[in-house]
Amino acid sequence: MNQLGLPGGRADKAGNLYEDWWTALRVADLLTGKASAIRLEPPGRAGEGIEFEVDEPDGPWCEQAKDVPSQGEWSIVRVGKILKAVNGHLEVGKRVRLVLSTGCPKLEDLITRALAAETLAEFEEALTQKQPSEFASAIRNWTVDGKPVDEQTGQQYLRRVRVEHLRRDELRRMVSQTYERLFVGDAEMIVSSLRGYLGDHLERITPIQIRNHLIHLPGVRPRLLPGDQTTHLALDSTVKRFARRVTRTEPAFGLASQPQSAKLCDRLSAVDGPQIVVCEGGAGSGKSTVVAGVLAHMTRLGWPAAAVSMDRMDATIQTAKARADHRTDPSTSDTAV
Repeated sequence: MNQLGLPGGRADKAGNLYEDWWTALRVADLLTGKASAIRLEPPGRAGEGIEFEVDEPDGPWCEQAKDVPSQGEWSIVRVGKILKAVNGHLEVGKRVRLVLSTGCPKLEDLITRALAAETLAEFEEALTQKQPSEFASAIRNWTVDGKPVDEQTGQQYLRRVRVEHLRRDELRRMVSQTYERLFVGDAEMIVSSLRGYLGDHLERITPIQIRNHLIHLPGVRPRLLPGDQTTHLALDSTVKRFARRVTRTEPAFGLASQPQSAKLCDRLSAVDGPQIVVCEGGAGSGKSTVVAGVLAHMTRLGWPAAAVSMDRMDATIQTAKARADHRTDPSTSDTAV
């Protein structure tokens, strides 16, 4: 069977490929807006027991992927080594996701019951006859301030752990299908290139950096919508038309530089930057030139962008504030701002 084209020799091999595939799948979450950044192999204690840390809207996840199908399902005792390795992350309140090619149903069941219970008493009442000993075995791997955790803290640690069971072939298929939906081009080549890129960038990586790398690969271009090969190009054409219109209005001696363009680009591309920026000014103040500069820069970074003319907006609405008031007025139907 043809493997996704990730380097690594055969023994290195299945386990490393499995980890690479999971990393690629989580990187796709950056590209679709489900996550905002990923950091591979953080140095020191920040990277203990994990492959990477990924930032989601509700906080970071510390993640570890393991592929050992020959040993069958993970027991509580055998998975204990992984639980011990991630203790530092749980101790500081972070969440941990374990991705296993063969499941650990006993740990998954304990986690489900810990999540459903609001108190330790409820949790203990929900345990089956054998589960108290399994719970004790699991939390034996954890400490707080160097001392073994008590049962209440153990339950809280369990609530911050997730276990995902994905078979090797299942994960490989998910990665391939995900990147085929996101990009036009050879999915195997894309994921292979992604592995090399991530290996050279161990700092925190943002969606813009990932997308900018991938869209410059030979034969690769983004699909803005699943299965759609033309929408991104259609949006890009609006930017080019807008740039041509601005260029036609330039005087023969050219235009003065617009420092506002650089400021807007910095704001938009910042990790915590705004989703919407309104550019307002009087006629002839240079708004179009500023916007053209911003669009050109952001599209070079790999951002999907479009230019929309507001010429048909109600002529009586002259300011951004008036347009905002118009938009929120229930008596009006025009919602463009």
